[in-house]
Amino acid sequence: MTKTLKAILLAAALLPLQLLAHVELNNPEGGETFFSGDTVLIKWTQLATHDTQNWELYFSSDGGANWEVISKSIGIEQREYAWEVPAVGTTKGKIRVFINNLNDTDYEDISPNFSIENTTGVDNDPSPEVLFGSFQIVPNPAQTTLSLHFDVKLSEIVSFNIFDLAGRQVGGIAGQLLQPGTYRIPWNSSGLKAGSYICVVRAGNIRKAYRFQVIP
Repeated sequence: MTKTLKAILLAAALLPLQLLAHVELNNPEGGETFFSGDTVLIKWTQLATHDTQNWELYFSSDGGANWEVISKSIGIEQREYAWEVPAVGTTKGKIRVFINNLNDTDYEDISPNFSIENTTGVDNDPSPEVLFGSFQIVPNPAQTTLSLHFDVKLSEIVSFNIFDLAGRQVGGIAGQLLQPGTYRIPWNSSGLKAGSYICVVRAGNIRKAYRFQVIP
């Protein structure tokens, strides 16, 4: 193989990387779990200077097979965008950032997959399958220990997952079969930094999300 042919093949192999090399999507990072209605700060970095006209952002709920517009008119100086998470459940969410250049090649970067929990309307579900007569996180705000107070109406496997507002799971309680009754389940929150968190309760087909605070 001649040196010229090798150079051509190398350039062709590097082209997809070059298209992604001029912009970097910093958030989402991939692997997060977000909740419908929440606000996620999409962040990106421009790695090379261009005659940029504007930025464009897109969202995919099917791993990148289809894209819907978030915004196509983001100013050239902007490097973050407050995105309201849509009411769609998925484990294959992606964000795509795109540089729209005036007289140059356009560039993009795409996030790895993240998940969205569609909690729209869950807290007010009127169906008879709703298992919880009440649910409280005590105390709220919490420090080193909190307690989950709730009533179970029907026998069901119940689990609890704790997420920070960046969508990362930071703790939880594995699913266990609970009989009808009143429960007080303690949970050690001493490993959490001060801030806001979401406790997602799953029981059968029912899912509810509850916010709580951790203080120093």
